[in-house]
Amino acid sequence: GGLVFGQVTVAGGVITARTRLWSSPFAGVANAKILGARGDGVTDDTTVLQSILTTAIPAGSPSAAALYALYLPAGNYLTSSTLNVPPGIKIFGDGRNTTRITFSGTGPALHRVSTAARSYYNVFEDFDISLTNLTSTGIQLENAIRATINRVSINGISSATNTNRGVRILTSSADSFFNLIQDVETNHILIGFEVNSLSGTVQPTQQTFINCTHFGDFAAYGTASRGFYFGAGVS
Repeated sequence: GGLVFGQVTVAGGVITARTRLWSSPFAGVANAKILGARGDGVTDDTTVLQSILTTAIPAGSPSAAALYALYLPAGNYLTSSTLNVPPGIKIFGDGRNTTRITFSGTGPALHRVSTAARSYYNVFEDFDISLTNLTSTGIQLENAIRATINRVSINGISSATNTNRGVRILTSSADSFFNLIQDVETNHILIGFEVNSLSGTVQPTQQTFINCTHFGDFAAYGTASRGFYFGAGVS
């Protein structure tokens, strides 16, 4: 028994066609290594992972619980640019200290954004993010509704010039509420958790944080280091 992963066509590391949908007790779980990611800590897996997210996995309904999932088996997945995550998608690994995304780019390692409307039901669970760029962010949610981040560690580099963010929950054109951040830790990050508005008019509200920890580095950052930062007007 098990999952039947739809047949895909791969050209130059990019999934170019999906000829069969998933068959499983769930709507679909895509195994990153089966579909071409290495997770060996050497190969840049950005192109393959983004292709799986945008081509191999059908986008979930924006108003239903997470319908499709990307499974990252144990390993270290190197990425050099942001992975844009469609709505209704779950990304999960084999646990902290076992599955890792090492991100060398700028901006967020994982980005869930919906510029025109709300985005529902994304889940990020059971992996680490290692930020090797001093200006990047671990996970950024914009206009997100009922997203969950659970059992995730986000690690930066101790430096006086570090401006890393761990988790950012933002609004732009639409609101953001009922998101759950649980058992998440940030290490050597300037600001662990940020809730803020990009527009200054639409504010995120009703975010839930449970058992979240921030290990700053006062010697490197001084008083600029914060576990939580809430922008003006956030409730």
